[in-house]
Amino acid sequence: MKIISYCLMVAMGLICLPVHAEASPLGTENYPNSGAGDIPLGSFSTEGADDLFGSKSGYAHPFMSVTQTYTDNFFNESTNEQSENITLYSPGIWLSLPGTSTPLLELNTSSSSAGGLSLTRMKTKSDRRFQAYGLYRADIEELDKSTQDTVSHRAEGMLQLNLRGGLSLELINQYLDSHDARAFRGNAATDLNSYQNNLSSFSLSYEPGTKTRLRVDATLYDVNYDDQSDEIWNRKDQSLAFYAFYKFQPKTSVFLEYDLVDVDYDEDNLADSLSDSDVQRYFVGLQWDMSSRSRGIFKAGLANKEFSDSTLSDRNDLILEAQLDHRISSRTSLRIEGTRTQEESTSAGTGSILSNSIGATGQHLFNSKISGNLWLSYTRDSYRGDGFLGGRKDNLYSAGGSLRYDLQKWMNISAGYSFAERDSNNPGANDFDYSRNSLFLSLTLAI
Repeated sequence: MKIISYCLMVAMGLICLPVHAEASPLGTENYPNSGAGDIPLGSFSTEGADDLFGSKSGYAHPFMSVTQTYTDNFFNESTNEQSENITLYSPGIWLSLPGTSTPLLELNTSSSSAGGLSLTRMKTKSDRRFQAYGLYRADIEELDKSTQDTVSHRAEGMLQLNLRGGLSLELINQYLDSHDARAFRGNAATDLNSYQNNLSSFSLSYEPGTKTRLRVDATLYDVNYDDQSDEIWNRKDQSLAFYAFYKFQPKTSVFLEYDLVDVDYDEDNLADSLSDSDVQRYFVGLQWDMSSRSRGIFKAGLANKEFSDSTLSDRNDLILEAQLDHRISSRTSLRIEGTRTQEESTSAGTGSILSNSIGATGQHLFNSKISGNLWLSYTRDSYRGDGFLGGRKDNLYSAGGSLRYDLQKWMNISAGYSFAERDSNNPGANDFDYSRNSLFLSLTLAI
């Protein structure tokens, strides 16, 4: 699978090619919220290529948000909880060519997922022959009591090309410079596990007929931690995914999927039960995209994780994934996500995790200026392996809600509350239980 590295190094270089833009006033829309008008910012030189690009204008959407948060357990401790006041500044910009009023890329990456993607990307073919998209966002966190101020960065890009004859190409890249949630890996809660992760993916689709579509994805995912004590988690994942779709309704398809992931840790540490592995996954699924009212995917299958370390038992599991976006009415929408997956170990002393998770988010528009959100989720992580934490099981709960008021098209204010709890039967010496309550107030501007 090493050939994937060379293919992606060449392909991803295309995303970084500069595009000249003449700056002009006005802009629109913050990220990730939508609702502002479509106002062009910048003109691109595409004269003589209208049939390829479909437009002579690109769009740039700068945004800035300031969030003040109070939490009663900043370090996620089981005892001796410490409260904290957090000020978060989040400037950024997203751009598209041709222009669009909504962000185009939704990447759910996770360092505990083999291959880097925690959810399947629900891709639908665009009517445009060409589409480019880019995003940069910084999160500048200032703390009132602790000295652990942080600055995180997120940059991602996408390039799509739909050729005549049913052939489509897509390149994506996402770079994250951030840190794990405190106590995520079971270390001392005050430790800050900083990392730089990068995901690069190349996708090729071909439609031999009006009802059939074939697709292959090649992905590289790098996990790199800063501190020497965290280097046992560094790894490089290489993955290939093959899909075959059959459209039996205009907006509904069944599909078969096969994934192969090579998980390669930089430093094998057998005492901590971290080992290279090959993961194979087999799925049968259903995907639908019925206009803006209902969109989703469901797939079920089997996963086999075979460890390089012969002292670790291979794992065979039933795995599932469901995603549903549904507009109940013109004012109310609902999103539901559910998964049963094999995960990489996040705690020394375990080999892998079987994770079952379900979550829901609802949104309601009370009027043209006021909207509300409610969310809740539950996850059960079962740690497996022959190490001293091999029998650990965590139950994680989260819930919350918020209200948003649009002062102008380019300005909104929101306030909300969130709750999180981890209930662990950890058989080791550390107590991984915690609960946390948080209140926040946020102001967002989009120029």
